[in-house]
Amino acid sequence: MPRNKSIRVFEYDEIKQGHTYDGVLFEEKDLKAIQQFNDKNKHRYFTLTYNGLKFNSYVGVVQIGKLTIEILPKADKLFTKDNCDEADKNAWKQILLEMLKKSGMINMISLTNADLRLQNSSLLDLYINHFLNEVELILRKGLVKQYRQNKGNVKALKGRLLFHQQISKNSLHKERFYTEHQVYDYNHIVNQILIKALTVVERLPNSALYLDRISRLKMSFPDLLTPTITERTFTRLLLNRKTQHYKSALQLAKLIILNYSPDLQGGKDDVLAILFNMNELWERYVFKMLQGEQNDLDYKISYQNQKQFWNTKLIKPDIVIEKDTETFVIDTKWKLVDANRPSDADLKQMYTYNMYWEANKSMLLYPTSKINLHTEFGEFHKGSPNLQSESNLCKMGFLNIWESSNGDIKLKNKIAEEVLNQFK
Repeated sequence: MPRNKSIRVFEYDEIKQGHTYDGVLFEEKDLKAIQQFNDKNKHRYFTLTYNGLKFNSYVGVVQIGKLTIEILPKADKLFTKDNCDEADKNAWKQILLEMLKKSGMINMISLTNADLRLQNSSLLDLYINHFLNEVELILRKGLVKQYRQNKGNVKALKGRLLFHQQISKNSLHKERFYTEHQVYDYNHIVNQILIKALTVVERLPNSALYLDRISRLKMSFPDLLTPTITERTFTRLLLNRKTQHYKSALQLAKLIILNYSPDLQGGKDDVLAILFNMNELWERYVFKMLQGEQNDLDYKISYQNQKQFWNTKLIKPDIVIEKDTETFVIDTKWKLVDANRPSDADLKQMYTYNMYWEANKSMLLYPTSKINLHTEFGEFHKGSPNLQSESNLCKMGFLNIWESSNGDIKLKNKIAEEVLNQFK
């Protein structure tokens, strides 16, 4: 089997057809496949350029045939030495996996805890390995049976007799009954989703590291129906006490199924993209980290708390913190900016949050690699949000979320005190 090719880039990087990256040629067929995928997804993930494409705020991995493209976040340069691009990429890959895990978006294994055979694997291999682990856990606990409605011929009358079908199908077979009746079996949507995701992964031309596992897992499932699975399928999906242990596997399967674009002509350049909006990931990560420390530091936190704004329109800041008698509003921004130069649109948004939540302090929170980057509050010149304070303040805050340990870059375990101190 030919070895898979891998290119690693950062968000907002650009690659062009005919150029070589990480020793791999980005070919015309690769560009065409990713253009078709981008068209299908309404140009959400990439911006097409002349003979190439530019990555947006989405990070993760794209598999195009035998080519893997990893898109890594990069809020700043982690290593200050020259020619440390490869070290930066390795560090940001670790940070991305840890952020996904801590944010709760995906309980992805970290590289430090991964199987040794996967240490140098792509993000997609790690992702698929995690999905297969979750399916194996489900099979060990046992697949769940559920009741479902079924229509068809039976030899004994049960359920509701469907007269029209009985007359048209059983006029010569009086011993049969065409009914609608309940069946208790494995043939329901949660099991069908897992089989569909396993089938998608099986098509990918990756290493034999997990193909044998997929075959064994599929053999452990009974014959199931293969309905069309769409976004609506997952929206309508309700888990109960018996199927709660499917939750993680279904979350992973959703991204696999909905982001898969098969090559219907040749089957050689299927596209699978597992991508995450870095702005949403940053927002979710900051909230989850603050939420985990609220009891220790005695504050109350809420996420996307919404209020009526105008007619049916709502406003909802990312994070609201209540501590003692004060309320603080945080809006997270994943981008590099100059200190004390917020945009007019961001300031107007924070002014509105202050007034509606009666908070006299709010903050736009950005990532940084600098230590103890200090900024001052600026004052809105009109409107006091509450009676306890005459001030109406907003600032740009900067959060260093990574630290160096024995030469390795990793995420900090706690950030709440650093965030709260910026409101003092």
